[in-house]
Amino acid sequence: MTARVGSGLRPGDVVADRYRIIRAIGRGGFGIVFEAEHVMTSRRVAVKALLDDDPDALGRFEIEARAMAKLAHPRIANVIDFHGDARPPLLVMELVTGESLAELLDREKRMDVERLVNVTVQVLEGLGAAHAVNVIHRDVKPSNIFLTRDAHGHEAVKLLDFGIAKMLDSPNAKRTATGEIVGTPAYLAPEQIRGATLDARADIHAVGVCMFEMLTGRRPWRTRTGHDLVREILHQRPLTFAEIGAAVPSELAAIVERALDPVRERRFADAKTMIEALRALSQPHAARAPSTVKLAAPAIAEMAEARAKKPTWGFVVLFAVVALVVLVVMGVVAATNQAR
Repeated sequence: MTARVGSGLRPGDVVADRYRIIRAIGRGGFGIVFEAEHVMTSRRVAVKALLDDDPDALGRFEIEARAMAKLAHPRIANVIDFHGDARPPLLVMELVTGESLAELLDREKRMDVERLVNVTVQVLEGLGAAHAVNVIHRDVKPSNIFLTRDAHGHEAVKLLDFGIAKMLDSPNAKRTATGEIVGTPAYLAPEQIRGATLDARADIHAVGVCMFEMLTGRRPWRTRTGHDLVREILHQRPLTFAEIGAAVPSELAAIVERALDPVRERRFADAKTMIEALRALSQPHAARAPSTVKLAAPAIAEMAEARAKKPTWGFVVLFAVVALVVLVVMGVVAATNQAR
């Protein structure tokens, strides 16, 4: 049985002789994240402390540190320091303020199309940078997509938690043990569940699941959890927008459904290709940040047309009232003529 070491930290504790714990701000599968400050500079940072003091957990922690250290990119939380020999072992990162995509969806359920495209492009930019140095995230999901603001006030994405990332060029890289599912099942590609060799298209599939969820408030599966969900992902195709009655522009729907294709050879080959497809839906908008896009007029018109096709009770009631008034007036006129 392993000791739970990270959970013993309390506000005021100083770790690695330089970081004073302020408060806990998050918890993952094998680590707790604290807000902390450097005792000399007062710089605020995020300190991730390992929960399980065992070689396997420490190995994954070191993989996360090395993976994130390779990824100096504005869409990925920066690593500042790593203390594998500390107790508990610590990963120090930039402190990001805001909320996760999961928190936003819990509150708002859905995201409008233009904002969805902007967020997804930024997620893909971060993943593209990781893939370029042979790092596959393997756990892309709303809770690992953090929404913050850049220096200009624009919404900005930070990818978090590379704790189960696979470094394809590492001499220690190996396939997951047979029968072990690494990652959150609802966001995994079929080949990831099967334990096959992975490439960037596994992360593309996860992005497709996130997009479906952002557009509809649900995931593209008939089953929620457990072995039935795993079997569905392996043996059935994902739900389509048409099947659940969601009004989504056809070009955007095609992008999401391509990313979700169970056969990876039919998905987007890489993040760059998917970004290009999303930007083809947009038009330039000089006032926005470079990574943001504005939904093109045809897509907006298509959404308006879809909404226009839905009957509105207000119109039906108005029509009934007008018809009733006309009948009453006609009756009064007829009675007046008859009296004469």
